[in-house]
Amino acid sequence: MTIQSFPSECIRNIILYLEDDRKSLYSCLRVNRFWCRNSVPILWKRPFEKRITKKGGKIIQVYLASLNDQEKTILIENEINISTLNRPLFDYSVFLENLKYRYYIGAVIYWVMAYNKHKNIRSKQKHQIRLITTALYKLFMRKCINLKSMAIETKKYCLEFPELSTFNTFNSVDPGLTKLTKFIYHVRFHFDSNFLTQTIQFIDTFSNFCTSLKYLEVMLITFPGECIVAEAISNIIRAQTHLEEIRILCSGNFGAHIIPAIEYQSNNLISIQINVVRLDGVTLEVLSTCEKLENLSLGFDDVLKMENIKYLLCSNIHLKKLNILCLERIPSEVVCSMIHKGGNTLQYLWLCFITPEIVNLTIKSCSNLISLTIDISTADEQQLCKLISSYKLKDLTIYGAGEGFGGILASIKDSLPMNLSYLHIDLRFSYRELEHFLKDLEIPLKTLILDKNVIFDYFYLAVMMIYLERKKTLRYLGVAWGSKFGEECLESILRRLNDEFCVHAVSCKELDGW
Repeated sequence: MTIQSFPSECIRNIILYLEDDRKSLYSCLRVNRFWCRNSVPILWKRPFEKRITKKGGKIIQVYLASLNDQEKTILIENEINISTLNRPLFDYSVFLENLKYRYYIGAVIYWVMAYNKHKNIRSKQKHQIRLITTALYKLFMRKCINLKSMAIETKKYCLEFPELSTFNTFNSVDPGLTKLTKFIYHVRFHFDSNFLTQTIQFIDTFSNFCTSLKYLEVMLITFPGECIVAEAISNIIRAQTHLEEIRILCSGNFGAHIIPAIEYQSNNLISIQINVVRLDGVTLEVLSTCEKLENLSLGFDDVLKMENIKYLLCSNIHLKKLNILCLERIPSEVVCSMIHKGGNTLQYLWLCFITPEIVNLTIKSCSNLISLTIDISTADEQQLCKLISSYKLKDLTIYGAGEGFGGILASIKDSLPMNLSYLHIDLRFSYRELEHFLKDLEIPLKTLILDKNVIFDYFYLAVMMIYLERKKTLRYLGVAWGSKFGEECLESILRRLNDEFCVHAVSCKELDGW
């Protein structure tokens, strides 16, 4: 049976299977028209998924060519001459499903710098960036019938973020953001009263038009008017029809406003992560009403006490994932009670400290753990090894603040289970200590992440190459590349890792969620 005789639906499924293999998808484009028509939507559904390189400017140029005459005229009047751009073969904006604003802005900046043939972002270029981001945003709101996920992030400097008033177009343009199922909104370090007003207006408008979210993540750090903003976020939570996962990471007194709103989603929520500064007497009783809850992560500056979790302990929830973090050390009684509540249904556990009591209770109560994350800053090495060796773990993350953790790598080496496939080490250690750890390591790791505490230079790279020559199982490597690697040199290294060892390497900037 030849490929030409395959049913069309089979070919579509084959191409869809290659979604994460862009190199193969580009090859599919050249087979014939049918393969091309089915490959293009996949290639263009997430153009801003990862950190943008100079190639991102070409993506922006394709979108600019898709603007209508009125939008093009506005840009041309502001010395952005795109009149010579030919309309593309496909309406690429229709295919967009995932829009990450940070990487989108990065692509626009690359295009503007190339257009002006100057690397410095001067006031004129800043104005051009604003105009282009606004024009393309309106294009997306008008054409993106498949837009399902959006992430908006802004820091201290507003260059990365257009005026919030531009987002008001989604309430008058169909489909706009009405089909979003995932929304991430991060705002840091803003004290401008006008920005605060716009933020509140944006959130209020959002809650009126976006009611189909399944995933909501909000992070507000060092922000004025916290009570007003918290109430606006609560309205988003209340407005959703089927919110399954929520992550709230906020400074200030947000807990008292946001946590009660969870009750409106108690029949839907499967995953809850709440990181707020102060509990202020909040009992977390509302969490006990979420009977579908499987994943729970709590983080506070306050000390979590038994009175805060008493309703959770009496509830009917069956947790698969548990994470409790506090800046102040939590009483062992609280940690042990939550672990015991998880029991045999618990598969993923994050411990911010370990004691003999916690280790023994975990081993006794939780027989089905497959993933552990442990802060080893104050951990006893013997207890740590005892805990790790008691399970057939698939995933292990160890982290700690300070110096002198290289010895722990040597200690846990013989305790690591043979079926471990994911190892994340967020510790500071030398390349010699890494060499000793990787030498004779027989575990068939598929993912190894050495986080930001280790600046990856040529010495670490040499050690890693020796390991990859010996062990052929690794497929993903996450590291913080040192500044000594220039852009061209780094691209060459990444190509070699991929071509010779089939290893996909990512930088620490892309490690979130790995």
